[in-house]
Amino acid sequence: MDCDPASPIRTESTSTSAVRPAVRAAVLYCVVAGLWILLSDQAVKAIWPDPGMHHRVQSFKGLFFVGFTGLLLYVLMYARGLQQNRAQRELRQSEEHYRGTVELAGVGIAEADLGTCCFLEVNRKLCEILGYSESELMGTHIFDLTHPDDRDDAKCIAALTNATAGNVAYFEKRYFRKDGQIIWMRISGSVTRLDPDRPLRCVAFFEDITQQHAAQERLRLSEARFRELADAMPQMVFTSTPQGQPEYFNRRWQAYLGMTVEQALVKGWLSIIHPDDVDHLGESWFDAIAHGTPHQAEYRMRPAGGTVEYRWHLSRAVPSRDAEGKIVRWIGTITDIDAQKRTTQQVQQVNETLEQRVRERTSQLQAANEELDAFSYTVSHDLRTPLQHLQTFARSVLARSADTQPLDAEDVDKLRRILAMSVRMERLIVDLLEYSRIARSDLKPTPVSTVTIVHELVGQLQRDPETAKADIHFKEPLPWVLGNRLILQQVFANLIGNAIKFVTPGQTPYVNIWSEDRVGSARIWIEDRGIGIQPDHFDRIFQPFETAHASDLYSGPGIGLAVVKRAVERMGGQVGLESVAGRGTKFWIELPKVHAAT
Repeated sequence: MDCDPASPIRTESTSTSAVRPAVRAAVLYCVVAGLWILLSDQAVKAIWPDPGMHHRVQSFKGLFFVGFTGLLLYVLMYARGLQQNRAQRELRQSEEHYRGTVELAGVGIAEADLGTCCFLEVNRKLCEILGYSESELMGTHIFDLTHPDDRDDAKCIAALTNATAGNVAYFEKRYFRKDGQIIWMRISGSVTRLDPDRPLRCVAFFEDITQQHAAQERLRLSEARFRELADAMPQMVFTSTPQGQPEYFNRRWQAYLGMTVEQALVKGWLSIIHPDDVDHLGESWFDAIAHGTPHQAEYRMRPAGGTVEYRWHLSRAVPSRDAEGKIVRWIGTITDIDAQKRTTQQVQQVNETLEQRVRERTSQLQAANEELDAFSYTVSHDLRTPLQHLQTFARSVLARSADTQPLDAEDVDKLRRILAMSVRMERLIVDLLEYSRIARSDLKPTPVSTVTIVHELVGQLQRDPETAKADIHFKEPLPWVLGNRLILQQVFANLIGNAIKFVTPGQTPYVNIWSEDRVGSARIWIEDRGIGIQPDHFDRIFQPFETAHASDLYSGPGIGLAVVKRAVERMGGQVGLESVAGRGTKFWIELPKVHAAT
């Protein structure tokens, strides 16, 4: 406890509490002795009137009184000695217990004289806190250790006045350690008095709160920085208690509300929420509070006063937890999303319109597909039938001219041209139908064994007289892929057929088939040693009616590779090639790979 040395409090040490019992005992003894002397003398005279006998009895009475008085004094002194010894022993034990408790205390403890404001006793903990030894602190004036700015602190003076009034004082102030370091102390103390109006000493407890004070200062600075940042944000920022009660709104929020934080808490900020959104917002907010989970909600609100229309806002809030995971506050933001919300609504309306259009177009497309199917049937039947008749008539004329009426070479050549053109026309019709069918087919991919397809095609080619001489090789194992078996069979047939067809006249066709693993897919190669393809034709040959060779030796409709590309892409794959003119071509197809079917 600190006090002003310029105005010490007067003290006295004299007490009459020990004199009063002795005076009472002496008075009582005198009264008893006087009564004994007077009454006993009268009784002796009445009982023994003889002077000689009277004298002897008086002598005996005197001796008895002296002996009784001596015995009584002995008993009293002995009892007093026992009481003093017991009191001294108890005092000594109490003092030892007090000393042990003070020395082992976890806080600093000191006793100071209120007259001199100097330390009378200090414990070990206070010496550790201040960095002084006990001998250095004993007799030291408390103001010598106090920070100058805290010597006249009004709070300390009020606490001292409170303590001298018989209560416990509490305050915080700064002290100097021996090494010059400034520390913060929390002090609580009380005053010992001789009587109610005469304070003598004070006992104070000192707790080092330097780290706590520093933490509080860091917290204050952090809170100030948070509020500065929140006030600088274009969004509305708020905080609330762990129970969800708002406690802070940034300037942007207050400007939007048109009221201060205190006014908002009194009037209720929910008053600016659209009535249709209040229940939903409240349920979601208190559900987040109950479960300690982040909160997010969209709702409409407008500034207080209702002078503008409601606008959509997005509110987000997250719990802030301490080191033990306990929620200490909620921090949230509110963002104006009215423009985005209206744009989203417009997009939804457009999407609904588009969906309706898609349904209409789909219906029209289905009708067109049905018409196309009918047209395909017409092409397949009505166009191919005359061509087949034309081929039959041409073959019949050629056969008859060879047996009965020979034609000249020019007529034979014309008939053969007619026959070749009709065959080519029929093939073109077939390829167009196949190309259209692939484009319109609903291809449901399933695991397909490519080695099985290659085996079947090689067997067919070896049985055909026109392709039996081709040298075809394939390296097993060939993979299982995800695709359509019939379509994949057509792809292999077109690629292998091209490899056999496009060779130099007189050259034996050579075909080599193998595969390689890719990430999640398999690539299958079909290699030939034919005439090759120029690099500037790589992209063009996959278009319908496009060919890389215009010579009559390699005539064709130019549909086969277009069918291959469309078919592979419909099955979720890719197609490509590598080629050197005059040295052959390597086509590849890549499809999703699957494990072998069981």
